[in-house]
Amino acid sequence: MYNVSAAEFLGGGLYWFDLQSECVNRKYAYVRVFASGVGTGYGLPSIKLGATGGGVEFHDGNLQIDPGVFTGSFVIAGGGVGIGIGIAASVQHIQLGKAISKATWPPSSNIGIDASIQAFGGRSSVTTQHIRDCLCP
Repeated sequence: MYNVSAAEFLGGGLYWFDLQSECVNRKYAYVRVFASGVGTGYGLPSIKLGATGGGVEFHDGNLQIDPGVFTGSFVIAGGGVGIGIGIAASVQHIQLGKAISKATWPPSSNIGIDASIQAFGGRSSVTTQHIRDCLCP
């Protein structure tokens, strides 16, 4: 996940996700998702713009691969702090369509500049999807 967001009470953000599924029925999917949202947030007075990248894991409850689950409503709520590579941490909840992020505790490591809390809502859409064969039981 990569994002750029800005808020001083009101604001918004742009989010990009590069996701790969587990092997399911000898197939895996690679999906790119773009999401944008507006809402509320607050950062340190000297940091009005945050930009980070880090890992996130989603669950959709399906027994089959369906990249379309990531298209729909977008919600992100959480906070992050840090500057530099590996010196950042965030705790957040993310919804992309029907997929919900796995809880991030302990905080996940990130790269970027951030010191904020935020709650944004908007839309997400799949921009790229590939389903490939994999070697799995």
